[in-house]
Amino acid sequence: MKIFKNFIGLAALALCLGFASCSSDNDAPSYSTVAVDNSQLKTLLAGKGYTFDENGKLLLDDKATSTTSLDLSGTQVDTAALKELSVFPNLKELNLSNNGYGETFDFSVLPAQITGIDLTNNDIYNYDNLVKVTVEENGDETVENLHNITKLYLPEEAKYNIAQLMRFYRQNKSAIDGGTMDVEMQNANGSLEKYNTLREIPDETLRKTLKETFSQMFNGDKIDISNYILDDKQRIAALQITEGVSDFEGIQYVVESPYWNGASIALASNDPETKVPTLNLSENINAITLLNVSVDGINIPDDSKLRYIYLGNVSSLKVIDLSKSVIFGQRNGKDDLDTSSGSGIIVYDCPSIESIILPNKDNLRANYLDIECLPSLKQFDMSKFVELNTLVIGDLPETYNLVYPNLKEFGDTQFNSTMFAISKNAFNAFTDVSDAFIKKYYLATPSCLTYQSYMSSDNNKAYKWSRYY
Repeated sequence: MKIFKNFIGLAALALCLGFASCSSDNDAPSYSTVAVDNSQLKTLLAGKGYTFDENGKLLLDDKATSTTSLDLSGTQVDTAALKELSVFPNLKELNLSNNGYGETFDFSVLPAQITGIDLTNNDIYNYDNLVKVTVEENGDETVENLHNITKLYLPEEAKYNIAQLMRFYRQNKSAIDGGTMDVEMQNANGSLEKYNTLREIPDETLRKTLKETFSQMFNGDKIDISNYILDDKQRIAALQITEGVSDFEGIQYVVESPYWNGASIALASNDPETKVPTLNLSENINAITLLNVSVDGINIPDDSKLRYIYLGNVSSLKVIDLSKSVIFGQRNGKDDLDTSSGSGIIVYDCPSIESIILPNKDNLRANYLDIECLPSLKQFDMSKFVELNTLVIGDLPETYNLVYPNLKEFGDTQFNSTMFAISKNAFNAFTDVSDAFIKKYYLATPSCLTYQSYMSSDNNKAYKWSRYY
């Protein structure tokens, strides 16, 4: 009997321990399977009352599991950290307004479950990986949504984006118009309005000129950035506006249109304060001319075919970057030195230019190389040029390290020699290297350097160097 009682006692104890164990397992806290590694994001979330273990895993308490929207506005949170928000099992919407984001927002950083995002009051211009676009041989497009976005609030700068947002809108227009998808964009006053593809061209002369040249892009007096059915003439027409415009706002709707395949841009004004918006060139642009205007930036894409750039009296611009061009100086002597379709850089009277960046290639060739009156110039390496029709050096800062081209070929030049002009100030500022350059090529047998008197800037006059050698 005693043995039986002891057995019952042990069984009861075991049962109690079992219940205690089960109770302990059920009450154990649950954490996310992955950690939040970004310290900035983890600090921000902790400040909002979310709890993490020592490894950075999120405590999946009622607060975390009931979170369907998260306000990270004004936090400047690193966009690279946004993927880690997948630790919230039911998170659907993100507020990322007022975060100082600039130029590009990449939708691939968002967790897959995000369906709503607020990007207002940021300086975002480009929107990557929102849609996938496939262009057929006949020009028809197939657009595929890459994210299940049903709510999208955009800053005013979004009106310039054509590559992704316009296609996203066109792909989802019925849902947007029907109200099952909410896509809005800030206006100039900061208020949200329903997104559309109609854009204003403020300057009357510019609007009239564009309408005459690209009539099928217009809907009344507004340009419709979604219009892609252009006739052959409009599709390849050069963009040339050289008088009467006091504001080039809106020119980017043509320049950045994926449906315009023109190869050249020429913009000029009578007023040097005339503003040209940042130009994001397509890969098809091979020549750009800007005269007497102000522009903040010229961006060229990968595989750019840009071969010629002419800038005269252009303010604000700091960098000319040709590094992504697959054409400039890289063809052959005949093509690169051609007087009508060759490679060339002509930059003068541009007070803000600090650097001119060339493709990282050896043995570059060009028809024309002209740098004059660039008081801020710090970087321009001409040493990789082996053949030039014409070289012009104007007034440059004395702190600039002038390195002349290492010319080796002259067979494709116009006179079997390189035409050379230099201002007196430039010669005096860089006497040693200029003297060595002239002696090397002018005194060669046969001579490979010819005096040229013409200079692009009215502020320069060619030094008659040839009479002293």
